[in-house]
Amino acid sequence: MSAPLPRWIDPYELVADRARLVGRVPAASMGRLAGLVEALPEAVSVDLAFGLDAERHCTVTGRVEATVVLLCQRCLRPFEAVLASEVSLALVRDEAAAPALPERYDPLVAAGRIALGDLVEDELILALPVVARHEVCEPPVPLAGEAVSPRRANPFAVLARLRREDGESS
Repeated sequence: MSAPLPRWIDPYELVADRARLVGRVPAASMGRLAGLVEALPEAVSVDLAFGLDAERHCTVTGRVEATVVLLCQRCLRPFEAVLASEVSLALVRDEAAAPALPERYDPLVAAGRIALGDLVEDELILALPVVARHEVCEPPVPLAGEAVSPRRANPFAVLARLRREDGESS
């Protein structure tokens, strides 16, 4: 079982210690993500390594993963989806330093302590699919009181009838 991780971290301290955080972050405080999914898990798996790269950038690399419930936009049924993000961040003290980073890194603006849950939540939001949908949807279920018809009526049938009637009157 993974250990709970700290709520607040100083990423620069963790870089100096070349620390690695492996464990679980409670999902209960991830309100932005909760608004985008049908249901959250109890906790999110985290494996993050803090260190310096060859160019002396302070980096955070690793993976965050959670199984959430999404609503299929094709059939409107809930389904479980694994959100996984490969984290590749470089620490910057302000946004002005972000353009100087190599393309392989996304900037993480941090001047001091940050909430680990916010960092993890941001990564999971970025991992959400553009359109949530099953690979294969089940056939639609009729609404209560709705008759199941094997074949739908042709909406243009009335036009064909009008044409026949028009042809008979000429």
